[in-house]
Amino acid sequence: MEVLYLKGCISFDVIVEVFPEASRSSSVDAVEFLYPTASIPTYVMDEAFQNAADLNCAKVVDFLYKTGEIFSMMIEETVMITAQDEDMYFVECLFNCGGIPQELLDKDAQSTPPASLFHLFLSRIRNSESVKRTKL
Repeated sequence: MEVLYLKGCISFDVIVEVFPEASRSSSVDAVEFLYPTASIPTYVMDEAFQNAADLNCAKVVDFLYKTGEIFSMMIEETVMITAQDEDMYFVECLFNCGGIPQELLDKDAQSTPPASLFHLFLSRIRNSESVKRTKL
């Protein structure tokens, strides 16, 4: 793909078209390569983020989040759905890359049952933060 791009055989339109599909592949290398080659429209970035989230492609989600180009409502919606589905792998991935502000965690806590894995995750975070403050 890189050779074809360097020879000018891949157009902007093709990159925009394949970008969301690349995010499904779990290949962060492909996404990292395609991202700077074209000005990817926001709606395409959001679609790629959703694709990666749906398939739990943590490295791709992390990369796309860190570009700063994912619409905040897309992040909120994805976190809420994954919290309700108790998909803690994805919630933890986004939390670890800095993608979930405390306000969003609190909001999502209101929409999940108190005995859920999400609440267990929140208590683990709070305990961890408490231990960090105690050590200081």
